Amino acid sequence: MDRIGPRAMPLKLMIRIGGKLAYTLVDDGCTHNLIKPSFIKLHDLPFHQYKDSLSIKQTTVGSKGSINHWAQLDTQSPSGEVRSSEVFQLVALDRYDAFVSIDWIKQNLLVHRDNFAVWANGEIQIGEGSFDQQEARTVAERYARALTGEFLAAPEVLSSSVLPSGFCKDESGLVVTSNVVPTVVREELTALLEEFSDVFQDGASDELPPLREGMNHRIPLVDEVLVNNTRLYKMPDAFLTQFYALAEKHLRSGTWARGVANGAASVMARPKPADASKARFVSDLRQRNANTVKDQYAPPDQATIRNAVCRTIQRDGGVCTALDFPDGYHQVRVDPEDVPKTATRTPIGVILWLVMQQGDTNAGATFQRIWTSASRVASRWEYE
Repeated sequence: MDRIGPRAMPLKLMIRIGGKLAYTLVDDGCTHNLIKPSFIKLHDLPFHQYKDSLSIKQTTVGSKGSINHWAQLDTQSPSGEVRSSEVFQLVALDRYDAFVSIDWIKQNLLVHRDNFAVWANGEIQIGEGSFDQQEARTVAERYARALTGEFLAAPEVLSSSVLPSGFCKDESGLVVTSNVVPTVVREELTALLEEFSDVFQDGASDELPPLREGMNHRIPLVDEVLVNNTRLYKMPDAFLTQFYALAEKHLRSGTWARGVANGAASVMARPKPADASKARFVSDLRQRNANTVKDQYAPPDQATIRNAVCRTIQRDGGVCTALDFPDGYHQVRVDPEDVPKTATRTPIGVILWLVMQQGDTNAGATFQRIWTSASRVASRWEYE
Protein backbone atom coordinates (compact mmCIF):
# COMPACT_ATOMS: atom_id res chain seq x y z
CA MET A 1 0.00 0.00 0.00
CA ASP A 2 1.39 3.38 -1.00
CA ARG A 3 1.90 5.82 1.80
CA ILE A 4 -0.31 8.91 1.63
CA GLY A 5 0.81 12.35 2.81
CA PRO A 6 4.17 13.64 4.06
CA ARG A 7 6.63 11.00 5.14
CA ALA A 8 7.55 11.02 8.81
CA MET A 9 11.30 11.16 8.17
CA PRO A 10 14.10 13.18 9.74
CA LEU A 11 15.34 16.11 7.69
CA LYS A 12 18.91 15.55 6.47
CA LEU A 13 20.82 18.14 4.48
CA MET A 14 24.10 18.49 2.63
CA ILE A 15 25.28 21.98 3.60
CA ARG A 16 28.66 23.66 3.59
CA ILE A 17 30.16 24.19 7.03
CA GLY A 18 33.41 26.09 6.95
CA GLY A 19 33.31 25.78 3.16
CA LYS A 20 33.18 21.96 3.24
CA LEU A 21 30.16 19.77 2.47
CA ALA A 22 28.81 18.16 5.64
CA TYR A 23 26.13 15.49 6.02
CA THR A 24 23.91 17.27 8.53
CA LEU A 25 20.90 16.29 10.62
CA VAL A 26 18.29 18.96 11.35
CA ASP A 27 17.37 18.30 14.99
CA ASP A 28 14.44 20.38 16.26
CA GLY A 29 15.07 19.07 19.77
CA CYS A 30 18.70 20.18 19.87
CA THR A 31 19.56 23.50 21.54
CA HIS A 32 23.16 23.71 20.27
CA ASN A 33 24.94 23.13 16.96
CA LEU A 34 27.20 20.07 17.10
CA ILE A 35 30.00 18.96 14.77
CA LYS A 36 32.20 15.89 14.62
CA PRO A 37 35.85 16.51 15.68
CA SER A 38 37.13 14.25 12.88
CA PHE A 39 35.35 16.51 10.34
CA ILE A 40 37.20 19.52 11.76
CA LYS A 41 40.57 17.73 11.63
CA LEU A 42 39.99 16.25 8.16
CA HIS A 43 39.38 19.68 6.62
CA ASP A 44 41.86 21.52 8.85
CA LEU A 45 39.21 23.94 10.13
CA PRO A 46 40.00 26.33 13.01
CA PHE A 47 38.71 25.50 16.48
CA HIS A 48 39.20 26.73 20.04
CA GLN A 49 39.53 25.17 23.48
CA TYR A 50 37.32 26.01 26.44
CA LYS A 51 39.08 27.18 29.56
CA ASP A 52 36.65 25.07 31.57
CA SER A 53 34.95 22.03 30.07
CA LEU A 54 31.20 22.14 29.48
CA SER A 55 29.02 19.25 30.59
CA ILE A 56 26.84 17.54 28.00
CA LYS A 57 23.58 15.69 28.58
CA GLN A 58 23.31 13.80 25.33
CA THR A 59 24.13 10.22 24.45
CA THR A 60 26.79 10.42 21.73
CA VAL A 61 29.30 7.87 20.58
CA GLY A 62 32.59 8.29 22.41
CA SER A 63 31.31 11.17 24.56
CA LYS A 64 32.75 11.37 28.06
CA GLY A 65 30.12 13.79 29.26
CA SER A 66 32.02 17.00 28.54
CA ILE A 67 32.76 19.44 25.71
CA ASN A 68 36.31 20.76 25.47
CA HIS A 69 36.40 22.51 22.08
CA TRP A 70 34.26 24.78 19.92
CA ALA A 71 34.47 26.32 16.46
CA GLN A 72 33.04 29.45 14.82
CA LEU A 73 32.13 28.40 11.27
CA ASP A 74 30.08 29.70 8.35
CA THR A 75 27.14 27.64 7.10
CA GLN A 76 25.83 27.93 3.56
CA SER A 77 23.94 26.07 0.85
CA PRO A 78 25.85 23.81 -1.57
CA SER A 79 26.16 26.71 -4.03
CA GLY A 80 27.25 29.10 -1.29
CA GLU A 81 24.33 31.54 -1.56
CA VAL A 82 23.15 31.40 2.05
CA ARG A 83 25.61 32.27 4.79
CA SER A 84 25.42 32.49 8.57
CA SER A 85 28.16 32.31 11.17
CA GLU A 86 27.45 29.70 13.83
CA VAL A 87 29.12 28.34 16.96
CA PHE A 88 29.55 24.56 16.84
CA GLN A 89 30.39 22.38 19.83
CA LEU A 90 32.86 19.59 19.01
CA VAL A 91 31.14 16.35 20.03
CA ALA A 92 31.63 12.77 18.82
CA LEU A 93 28.76 11.91 16.45
CA ASP A 94 27.99 8.54 14.95
CA ARG A 95 26.23 8.82 11.57
CA TYR A 96 26.44 12.53 10.76
CA ASP A 97 29.07 15.20 10.35
CA ALA A 98 26.97 17.78 12.18
CA PHE A 99 23.71 18.57 13.96
CA VAL A 100 22.05 21.97 13.54
CA SER A 101 19.63 23.31 16.13
CA ILE A 102 16.10 24.65 15.96
CA ASP A 103 17.46 28.23 16.01
CA TRP A 104 19.45 27.53 12.85
CA ILE A 105 16.30 26.15 11.21
CA LYS A 106 14.36 29.33 11.95
CA GLN A 107 17.15 31.61 10.71
CA ASN A 108 18.04 29.74 7.53
CA LEU A 109 15.91 26.81 6.42
CA LEU A 110 12.49 28.47 6.55
CA VAL A 111 13.66 31.50 4.58
CA HIS A 112 15.97 29.80 2.09
CA ARG A 113 14.63 26.25 2.01
CA ASP A 114 14.76 25.94 -1.79
CA ASN A 115 18.54 26.50 -1.79
CA PHE A 116 19.43 23.38 0.16
CA ALA A 117 20.11 19.88 -1.04
CA VAL A 118 17.87 17.26 0.51
CA TRP A 119 18.40 13.60 1.28
CA ALA A 120 15.67 12.25 -0.99
CA ASN A 121 14.79 8.68 -2.03
CA GLY A 122 17.93 7.27 -0.44
CA GLU A 123 20.39 9.40 -2.42
CA ILE A 124 22.16 12.65 -1.60
CA GLN A 125 21.12 15.31 -4.10
CA ILE A 126 23.48 18.31 -4.19
CA GLY A 127 23.01 21.74 -5.70
CA GLU A 128 20.11 23.75 -7.10
CA GLY A 129 18.53 22.19 -10.16
CA SER A 130 20.18 18.80 -9.68
CA PHE A 131 17.81 17.47 -7.05
CA ASP A 132 14.08 16.85 -6.78
CA GLN A 133 12.83 20.32 -5.91
CA GLN A 134 9.28 19.12 -5.29
CA GLU A 135 10.61 16.60 -2.79
CA ALA A 136 12.68 19.33 -1.16
CA ARG A 137 9.69 21.65 -0.99
CA THR A 138 7.42 18.96 0.46
CA VAL A 139 9.87 18.04 3.21
CA ALA A 140 10.83 21.63 3.98
CA GLU A 141 7.23 22.81 4.17
CA ARG A 142 6.46 19.98 6.55
CA TYR A 143 9.14 21.27 8.90
CA ALA A 144 8.00 24.85 8.38
CA ARG A 145 4.51 23.87 9.53
CA ALA A 146 5.95 22.03 12.50
CA LEU A 147 7.75 25.18 13.62
CA THR A 148 5.00 27.71 13.01
CA GLY A 149 2.09 25.56 14.15
CA GLU A 150 0.40 25.69 10.74
CA PHE A 151 -0.48 22.15 9.79
CA LEU A 152 -2.32 20.54 6.94
CA ALA A 153 -4.58 17.66 7.86
CA ALA A 154 -2.86 14.32 7.29
CA PRO A 155 -5.01 11.96 5.19
CA GLU A 156 -6.10 8.81 6.99
CA VAL A 157 -6.15 5.41 5.33
CA LEU A 158 -9.30 3.67 6.49
CA SER A 159 -10.64 0.22 5.69
CA SER A 160 -14.07 0.23 4.10
CA SER A 161 -15.46 -1.53 7.18
CA VAL A 162 -13.97 0.94 9.69
CA LEU A 163 -16.05 3.97 10.60
CA PRO A 164 -14.91 7.30 12.05
CA SER A 165 -15.36 7.79 15.77
CA GLY A 166 -18.44 9.49 17.16
CA PHE A 167 -22.16 8.75 17.23
CA CYS A 168 -23.18 9.77 13.71
CA LYS A 169 -26.85 9.36 12.82
CA ASP A 170 -28.46 9.09 9.41
CA GLU A 171 -31.63 10.83 8.20
CA SER A 172 -33.82 8.25 9.95
CA GLY A 173 -32.18 8.99 13.30
CA LEU A 174 -30.36 5.65 13.56
CA VAL A 175 -26.71 5.33 14.51
CA VAL A 176 -24.51 4.90 11.44
CA THR A 177 -22.80 1.50 11.39
CA SER A 178 -21.29 -0.93 8.91
CA ASN A 179 -23.57 -1.97 6.04
CA VAL A 180 -23.67 -5.56 7.30
CA VAL A 181 -25.55 -4.58 10.48
CA PRO A 182 -29.31 -5.28 10.14
CA THR A 183 -31.74 -2.39 10.66
CA VAL A 184 -33.31 -4.03 13.72
CA VAL A 185 -29.89 -4.22 15.38
CA ARG A 186 -29.22 -0.57 14.56
CA GLU A 187 -32.53 0.37 16.18
CA GLU A 188 -31.62 -1.55 19.34
CA LEU A 189 -28.14 -0.01 19.36
CA THR A 190 -29.52 3.51 18.97
CA ALA A 191 -31.95 2.99 21.85
CA LEU A 192 -29.18 1.56 24.03
CA LEU A 193 -26.83 4.49 23.40
CA GLU A 194 -29.58 7.00 24.11
CA GLU A 195 -30.62 5.23 27.33
CA PHE A 196 -27.05 5.15 28.66
CA SER A 197 -25.84 8.42 27.17
CA ASP A 198 -24.04 9.26 30.42
CA VAL A 199 -21.81 6.19 29.87
CA PHE A 200 -21.41 6.11 26.09
CA GLN A 201 -20.26 9.68 25.60
CA ASP A 202 -18.93 11.09 22.36
CA GLY A 203 -15.54 12.03 23.77
CA ALA A 204 -13.96 12.06 27.21
CA SER A 205 -15.49 13.81 30.20
CA ASP A 206 -13.83 17.07 31.26
CA GLU A 207 -14.71 16.53 34.91
CA LEU A 208 -12.47 15.10 37.63
CA PRO A 209 -13.49 11.44 38.05
CA PRO A 210 -14.49 10.28 41.53
CA LEU A 211 -12.38 8.12 43.81
CA ARG A 212 -13.49 4.50 43.46
CA GLU A 213 -12.66 2.02 46.20
CA GLY A 214 -10.32 -0.67 44.93
CA MET A 215 -9.89 1.00 41.53
CA ASN A 216 -7.61 3.94 42.33
CA HIS A 217 -4.07 3.86 41.00
CA ARG A 218 -1.28 3.29 43.52
CA ILE A 219 2.43 4.11 43.19
CA PRO A 220 4.30 1.80 45.60
CA LEU A 221 7.98 2.78 45.79
CA VAL A 222 10.87 0.47 46.63
CA ASP A 223 12.72 3.32 48.38
CA GLU A 224 10.35 6.01 49.68
CA VAL A 225 13.27 8.36 50.42
CA LEU A 226 14.73 8.31 46.89
CA VAL A 227 13.69 11.43 44.93
CA ASN A 228 13.55 11.45 41.13
CA ASN A 229 14.76 14.64 39.46
CA THR A 230 14.59 15.23 35.69
CA ARG A 231 15.37 18.48 33.88
CA LEU A 232 12.60 20.19 31.92
CA TYR A 233 12.79 19.07 28.31
CA LYS A 234 12.63 21.57 25.46
CA MET A 235 9.33 21.44 23.61
CA PRO A 236 8.91 22.34 19.89
CA ASP A 237 7.15 25.67 19.40
CA ALA A 238 4.36 24.04 17.42
CA PHE A 239 3.38 21.86 20.38
CA LEU A 240 3.51 24.60 23.02
CA THR A 241 0.15 26.03 21.97
CA GLN A 242 -1.39 22.57 22.23
CA PHE A 243 0.17 22.10 25.66
CA TYR A 244 -1.17 25.40 26.98
CA ALA A 245 -4.67 24.44 25.84
CA LEU A 246 -4.28 21.02 27.49
CA ALA A 247 -2.99 22.58 30.71
CA GLU A 248 -5.92 25.00 30.86
CA LYS A 249 -8.34 22.10 30.42
CA HIS A 250 -6.74 19.97 33.16
CA LEU A 251 -6.37 22.82 35.65
CA ARG A 252 -9.97 23.88 35.10
CA SER A 253 -11.27 20.32 35.58
CA GLY A 254 -9.07 19.65 38.61
CA THR A 255 -7.21 16.69 37.12
CA TRP A 256 -4.03 18.75 37.51
CA ALA A 257 -3.06 20.89 40.48
CA ARG A 258 -0.16 23.30 40.86
CA GLY A 259 2.30 22.22 43.52
CA VAL A 260 5.85 22.16 44.85
CA ALA A 261 8.22 19.22 45.13
CA ASN A 262 11.81 18.35 46.06
CA GLY A 263 12.12 16.45 42.80
CA ALA A 264 9.99 15.98 39.73
CA ALA A 265 9.76 14.22 36.39
CA SER A 266 9.47 16.19 33.14
CA VAL A 267 6.72 16.39 30.57
CA MET A 268 7.68 15.82 26.94
CA ALA A 269 5.85 16.02 23.62
CA ARG A 270 5.82 13.34 20.95
CA PRO A 271 3.94 13.52 17.62
CA LYS A 272 1.04 11.12 17.31
CA PRO A 273 1.65 8.32 14.75
CA ALA A 274 -1.67 8.92 12.96
CA ASP A 275 -1.24 12.70 12.73
CA ALA A 276 2.20 14.22 13.29
CA SER A 277 0.65 17.68 13.63
CA LYS A 278 -0.83 16.66 16.98
CA ALA A 279 1.25 15.95 20.07
CA ARG A 280 0.93 13.26 22.70
CA PHE A 281 2.18 14.64 26.01
CA VAL A 282 3.77 12.09 28.32
CA SER A 283 5.91 12.28 31.44
CA ASP A 284 9.46 10.95 31.57
CA LEU A 285 8.93 8.62 34.50
CA ARG A 286 11.95 6.38 33.99
CA GLN A 287 13.55 7.26 37.31
CA ARG A 288 10.32 6.74 39.25
CA ASN A 289 9.50 3.56 37.35
CA ALA A 290 12.89 2.09 38.23
CA ASN A 291 12.04 2.69 41.90
CA THR A 292 8.48 1.32 41.64
CA VAL A 293 7.31 -2.10 42.80
CA LYS A 294 6.00 -3.70 39.61
CA ASP A 295 2.36 -4.76 39.32
CA GLN A 296 2.37 -8.17 37.64
CA TYR A 297 -1.29 -8.13 36.54
CA ALA A 298 -1.05 -9.70 33.08
CA PRO A 299 -2.90 -8.44 29.98
CA PRO A 300 -5.26 -10.85 28.19
CA ASP A 301 -3.90 -13.23 25.59
CA GLN A 302 -3.92 -11.32 22.30
CA ALA A 303 -4.02 -14.45 20.12
CA THR A 304 -7.20 -15.60 21.89
CA ILE A 305 -8.86 -12.26 21.19
CA ARG A 306 -7.85 -12.26 17.51
CA ASN A 307 -9.10 -15.82 17.03
CA ALA A 308 -12.44 -14.99 18.67
CA VAL A 309 -12.89 -11.95 16.43
CA CYS A 310 -12.07 -13.94 13.28
CA ARG A 311 -14.48 -16.73 14.24
CA THR A 312 -17.26 -14.23 14.93
CA ILE A 313 -16.84 -12.43 11.61
CA GLN A 314 -15.96 -15.23 9.21
CA ARG A 315 -17.73 -18.30 10.58
CA ASP A 316 -20.71 -16.93 12.48
CA GLY A 317 -21.30 -13.89 10.27
CA GLY A 318 -21.36 -11.67 13.34
CA VAL A 319 -20.39 -8.06 13.91
CA CYS A 320 -17.57 -6.93 16.18
CA THR A 321 -17.55 -3.52 17.80
CA ALA A 322 -14.45 -1.72 19.05
CA LEU A 323 -14.88 0.37 22.18
CA ASP A 324 -12.65 3.41 22.44
CA PHE A 325 -11.76 4.97 25.80
CA PRO A 326 -10.86 8.62 25.08
CA ASP A 327 -8.26 9.73 27.64
CA GLY A 328 -8.88 6.44 29.43
CA TYR A 329 -5.99 6.86 31.85
CA HIS A 330 -7.35 10.27 32.84
CA GLN A 331 -10.59 8.61 34.00
CA VAL A 332 -8.69 6.77 36.77
CA ARG A 333 -7.88 8.62 40.00
CA VAL A 334 -4.53 8.41 41.75
CA ASP A 335 -4.78 7.46 45.42
CA PRO A 336 -4.52 10.72 47.44
CA GLU A 337 -1.50 9.36 49.37
CA ASP A 338 0.41 8.94 46.10
CA VAL A 339 -0.45 12.28 44.44
CA PRO A 340 2.81 13.98 45.67
CA LYS A 341 4.77 11.28 43.80
CA THR A 342 3.31 12.50 40.48
CA ALA A 343 5.11 15.88 40.53
CA THR A 344 6.03 16.86 36.97
CA ARG A 345 7.95 19.81 35.52
CA THR A 346 6.09 21.56 32.70
CA PRO A 347 6.38 24.86 30.79
CA ILE A 348 3.90 26.34 33.32
CA GLY A 349 5.71 25.07 36.43
CA VAL A 350 5.40 22.00 38.65
CA ILE A 351 2.03 20.27 38.52
CA LEU A 352 0.59 17.30 40.43
CA TRP A 353 -1.53 14.65 38.73
CA LEU A 354 -4.78 13.61 40.38
CA VAL A 355 -5.35 11.09 37.57
CA MET A 356 -3.19 8.30 36.17
CA GLN A 357 -0.21 9.34 34.03
CA GLN A 358 0.84 8.11 30.61
CA GLY A 359 4.22 6.41 31.08
CA ASP A 360 3.61 5.02 34.57
CA THR A 361 5.01 1.49 34.68
CA ASN A 362 1.91 0.13 36.43
CA ALA A 363 -0.72 2.19 34.60
CA GLY A 364 -1.46 -0.54 32.07
CA ALA A 365 -1.96 -3.13 34.81
CA THR A 366 -4.30 -0.83 36.74
CA PHE A 367 -6.35 -0.05 33.64
CA GLN A 368 -6.56 -3.73 32.65
CA ARG A 369 -7.69 -4.68 36.16
CA ILE A 370 -10.47 -2.07 36.05
CA TRP A 371 -11.61 -3.18 32.59
CA THR A 372 -11.58 -6.87 33.54
CA SER A 373 -13.60 -6.13 36.67
CA ALA A 374 -16.14 -4.07 34.72
CA SER A 375 -16.49 -6.59 31.88
CA ARG A 376 -17.20 -9.55 34.15
CA VAL A 377 -20.88 -8.67 34.04
CA ALA A 378 -20.83 -10.31 30.61
CA SER A 379 -18.97 -13.61 30.85
CA ARG A 380 -18.17 -13.81 27.13
CA TRP A 381 -16.22 -10.51 27.44
CA GLU A 382 -13.99 -11.92 30.15
CA TYR A 383 -10.89 -11.76 27.94
CA GLU A 384 -12.02 -9.21 25.38
